[in-house]
Amino acid sequence: MTEQERVAFLSEKIKELNRITFEIQQVFPEKSFKLDGILIGNIVEVLTAQAYGITLYKQSEKTHDGEVAGKKVQIKGTQGKDSIVIREEPEYLLVEYLDKESGTIQEIYNGPGALAWQYRSYVSSMNFYTIRINKLLELDATISNDERITPVVPVRKYIKDVTGKKEIKSKHGEAKKKVGKTLVKGYINRNNQENYGCLNKLGNHYNQMAYLLHCNECGFEYEANGCDIAIRKCPRCMQ
Repeated sequence: MTEQERVAFLSEKIKELNRITFEIQQVFPEKSFKLDGILIGNIVEVLTAQAYGITLYKQSEKTHDGEVAGKKVQIKGTQGKDSIVIREEPEYLLVEYLDKESGTIQEIYNGPGALAWQYRSYVSSMNFYTIRINKLLELDATISNDERITPVVPVRKYIKDVTGKKEIKSKHGEAKKKVGKTLVKGYINRNNQENYGCLNKLGNHYNQMAYLLHCNECGFEYEANGCDIAIRKCPRCMQ
C-alpha cells in the first residue's frame, strides 16, 4: 500500500465510523457514542503527518509528536470544541480540525509553539492547560509563511461555522424571530454569491468581520464584510 492509499483507506474508515456511531446513537439516545480520545488523536496525527511530510515519533514521546526538516512538531486535533488541551510548550504547533463527514483535516493553527503557549489557561483540577480555538485562529492570521510548517499536499484552512441561528425570546420564552440570516454559512444572495463562512478576522468596515464568498456562476472566491453579503456581486464576473 502506498502512503496515499493508506491515507485514502483511513479517510474512508473515518466516514464509516462516523456513520456507525450515528446509527448506534439513534438506537441508544441515552448514551454518548462520540468518536473521541486516543483514537481521534491518532487519526489526526496520521492525516497531519501525511499532509505535512512529518515523521512521527513513537506513541510514548513527550511534548512532540514528530519532526520535519529539523523542526519538532506537536499535533493537536479537535472536532469543533472550544479549546485544545496542552501540557508543555512545543517548538512548533499544528492544530487541525477533523471533518468526520469527509474524513479530512482542516488547519486551525500552524506556527511557533511559543506564540500559542503565551495564551494558555491553567486548569488546576486537571493539571493541564487549555488554549481557546478562537484565540488560535486569531493568532494564526498573524503568522508569516516562513514561520509555518509547509504542507506537501493542499490543506484547507478551517473556517468557523457562524450559523447566526440564535433566536430572540419573548419574556414568556416563545421564539420571536431569527437574526443574522445573511451571516449563516451557506446563505446565497440574489446575485448567486454564497457565504462560505466567517474568516475570523476584521473586515475593512468599522466593527465588521470578514467573510469568504463564493461565486456560484464562475467559482471565484473573495472576501467581503458581513454587512455587504446580501448585495455583493462577483468582482470577476463584473470585469
